Amino acid sequence: MHIEPGATVVFLGPSLALDEAAAIMPAVYLPPVQQGTLYRAALARPRTIAIIDGYFSWVPSVWHKEILWALNQGIRVCGAASMGALRAAELDSFGMTGHGQVYEDYAASILEDDDEVAVMHAVAELGFRPLSDAMVNIRYTLTDAVHAGVIPQKVAASLLAHFKQCHFPERHLSRALDGDLHSVLPDEARNDLQIWLRDHYRNVKEEDARGLLRLLASGTVEPVTSPAQRFEFQATVNWAQLADAVRAEAAVEADATAEGNGDARTIDNDAVLVELQLEGGWPALEAMAIARLATAGPSVDGGPVTEREYIDQLARLCLRLGLPDLSSLMSWAAAAGWSDEHLVAIVSREVLLMRARSYWLHDVRAVARELLQLDGRAESLAERSRLKRTWLDAATNERTASQSDPSDALAWYRDRVGMSQSGADELAAFNGWSSKSDMMEDVLREHAFQQAMKAGATAGRTRPSLPLGPVEGAMP
Repeated sequence: MHIEPGATVVFLGPSLALDEAAAIMPAVYLPPVQQGTLYRAALARPRTIAIIDGYFSWVPSVWHKEILWALNQGIRVCGAASMGALRAAELDSFGMTGHGQVYEDYAASILEDDDEVAVMHAVAELGFRPLSDAMVNIRYTLTDAVHAGVIPQKVAASLLAHFKQCHFPERHLSRALDGDLHSVLPDEARNDLQIWLRDHYRNVKEEDARGLLRLLASGTVEPVTSPAQRFEFQATVNWAQLADAVRAEAAVEADATAEGNGDARTIDNDAVLVELQLEGGWPALEAMAIARLATAGPSVDGGPVTEREYIDQLARLCLRLGLPDLSSLMSWAAAAGWSDEHLVAIVSREVLLMRARSYWLHDVRAVARELLQLDGRAESLAERSRLKRTWLDAATNERTASQSDPSDALAWYRDRVGMSQSGADELAAFNGWSSKSDMMEDVLREHAFQQAMKAGATAGRTRPSLPLGPVEGAMP
């Protein structure tokens, strides 16, 4: 997805046809929201995110935490009609804006069940066309029929009870009226209702979706208030895992797009950072980037360090140092001359750094690239990358690298960056990779390349000049 900063993003599916929506409000229209897609859209810093439709049941639903993160970034998040109405009712006290009848009913607890807005729909190629009736649409249609004198309240109540018992893909009002409903709907009333429905079916979800887009197009929706006036976002471990996974997926797609478009600059920029990571210089550069972002942006302190955050950071320190348990960590700290109070202060500071890393996750690598340009290292790192790429492009060298012993390569890299006791997962995270597998792919290539250069030098062959810099920031 490509989203310009300051744009309006709308997650839309079966509630309203895309061409009608685009005619009301020009925006970046995305498929129904699901877990991770709102956070990914928010990374592009749009001005507004509007949720109309979203997946649930067999596809993980958009996480409340994603919406809270976007709100905390100062992004306006609105909801209506379907999943958007449901999430707005749950998060309006945190600053999410709800609109329309469905939202109001959820907010007032008139509606409570998720299945009230659920429908079966066609695939994206068919425009997410709804293939069943939403319970909330049936509910409002039958209520209107009662008010119009078409059916009595008792009959409407029986019909509503019947449809509520149906699984949501099986809710079809008109089809049901053509079937066997003698137990709840007399034939005369059935005929009257069928005729009335031709012009009076109430699609309240469509009404609310259309209304939200018109409101956004008018420019009268109030911007979100300052994050500090509402809540402090807590960057939990689960949140960090989701954020890392989303960013890794986005990076893979961006690389594929850049390669397909011949965007050498993007590829070179990423390769420069990988070279730094292979040196062990990422932690120091990351800290410098976070410091610059923090001086220019809002505070991300997030309140006192919680017990869960503290314990989690102790576990991370044990993994980083290759220590088996907390007792070993205490002994290590004592040997380093740290008092218990000193260790508490250090661990608490690491927690605050973790919060900052999560908060600035989208921006830190871009700033890191800028810092490498400013201090003059980018060019030499890029040259190293090009030399290695030339070697790997030879007929058998890429295969040689992929067939190298992972244990040998990993041990070599641990020694290179001074983290010989760390687990592979912690080693990858500390040195800037989104996963252990990504790290191993780069380390295997680097190890094979270094071995080949060393062998070439020993045999007296010409060896390309590799501007290997010092290993920086390998330990905290």
